[in-house]
Amino acid sequence: MVIPHGYYNDMNISNDIGLLHLTEPLVFNDFVQPIKLASKIPDAGATVTTSGFGVDNDGYLAEHLLFIHQTTPGDFYCREIYQSYVDDSMWCSGDLDSSMEHRSTPGDSGGPVVFVDNGEPTLVGLVSWSYDDNDNGKTLLLYDVNTAVPYFKSWVEEKTESVSFVYITVSDETQEYTWSSLQSSYDTEYIKLQCVVNHCRILIRPLEIKFPDQKYSRVAIYDSWDMDQYPSHDLHFEDYNDVLYKGVSSESKQMMIAILKGEEIGDMTVKIFPPTPE
Repeated sequence: MVIPHGYYNDMNISNDIGLLHLTEPLVFNDFVQPIKLASKIPDAGATVTTSGFGVDNDGYLAEHLLFIHQTTPGDFYCREIYQSYVDDSMWCSGDLDSSMEHRSTPGDSGGPVVFVDNGEPTLVGLVSWSYDDNDNGKTLLLYDVNTAVPYFKSWVEEKTESVSFVYITVSDETQEYTWSSLQSSYDTEYIKLQCVVNHCRILIRPLEIKFPDQKYSRVAIYDSWDMDQYPSHDLHFEDYNDVLYKGVSSESKQMMIAILKGEEIGDMTVKIFPPTPE
């Protein structure tokens, strides 16, 4: 499940961040490890490490993970170059007119920018964008611009702490599960349904549900608990009403409902009815 930032702006690439909720937990080993989120952007002159699988010196996407070390120019020089194109959700790394060997490249976007703070690696940025300036026939490489992870730390913590799964076993009695965004901070709700008999019939009835006019509000309904499969229904705010009011039936013994909410939304109720007799 993708959790995008609600205020991402593709015009100036502001709030360029999102989260992935994985269907399976990561297995930590020598190559896969967690990293602490940085609390602040490093001072000017600090060294950071950027890595990714972007275009190499031969113009091809790298087959192996590559990395570079860069210095940080500081916010003053970053904004002096980019003016209003840089906002508080961004910061710069690299040297002006440095060689491509010390720059992020196409394909690196979203890759980590790491700063070692008192011996501890911290995630301080995500590769976002850069710009080349042509001056009298000479191409000048300007600073790399990264997403400022410290700026979004509270947003990340809010979203990751809020992910929850509710398990409901279908029985001979009608069951009802209700929640409200007014009482919790989570943005996405996952409801896993399990049939212990032949068939279950599921009907979703919104109570004063109001999806805001934005493209990220959606309801995805899966015929199993495997989110790697395509949902049987993937409904956006323009078209969810007809299907939800009619109800959704499942012929399998498992079903999962993932509801990605907007910013202003009322109570939502999911009703699970007893199995339909054969």
